[in-house]
Amino acid sequence: MKDYYDILQVSPDADTAEIKKSFRRLATLYHPDKNPDPSAHYLFQEINEAYQIIGDNQQRQWYDLKRMYAVAESVPVSYTPPVQPRRPPPAYKPRQRVHIDLRPYVVFARGMSWVCLIFCVLLGIDYLLPKPFSEEPVLGVRIMHQTGKIVVTTPHRVMTMSMIGNFTIDLSKYTPVSIYRTPLFGSVVKAELKGMEAPTENNIYGSLVFFPVLLFILSLLGVSIRNNTELIVNFGIAASIILIITLFLIFVVFRL
Repeated sequence: MKDYYDILQVSPDADTAEIKKSFRRLATLYHPDKNPDPSAHYLFQEINEAYQIIGDNQQRQWYDLKRMYAVAESVPVSYTPPVQPRRPPPAYKPRQRVHIDLRPYVVFARGMSWVCLIFCVLLGIDYLLPKPFSEEPVLGVRIMHQTGKIVVTTPHRVMTMSMIGNFTIDLSKYTPVSIYRTPLFGSVVKAELKGMEAPTENNIYGSLVFFPVLLFILSLLGVSIRNNTELIVNFGIAASIILIITLFLIFVVFRL
């Protein structure tokens, strides 16, 4: 599309007088009779054509409208999506700890700690008191020299004892084995075979003494702490669990 404003050397905002003045100047300058340049004839025709369009107000309006659309279509349009503002990352919120009111359980937990502590005292007394014994017939004896152990079989139990000295026994003449029990809980702590005493290992006072010791520590802490509700309840619960395990070992596993 021809730019008539550029041909007449005026701006698109020029009024009719300016357009007419510029047309007369250019028409005089490029008139073929006055300008011998070969291109003057073509330029003169362009000047006349431009003046006929933009020199008339009605045609100028149509021309300006078409020129506006032509300029808009000549500019490549590319869609650029709007830039979304970046949201700041949410502030880190640590998980809120669920608070449970443990005060109603303090009395019970402390009471269980006292029960466990008293039970530990009774275990100590039970171990220190004189131990009665009973005799059981021996059904078999097996000596394991590699490990230094003696396995004694009676009608009620199979006992593993530590061998003391150079222990020998006539397998054809078994003598009764004396079983020593604690007076309160009846735990087997010692066996006497053929005049030789040997401590038994599988009892709450032997290889499993860890449980009474742990029970004593937990119960002592449970009754000693004063101002920490959570620790009082936790130690009370832990001591109660160890108490149940210890009672199971005494009265179920090693009762016979």
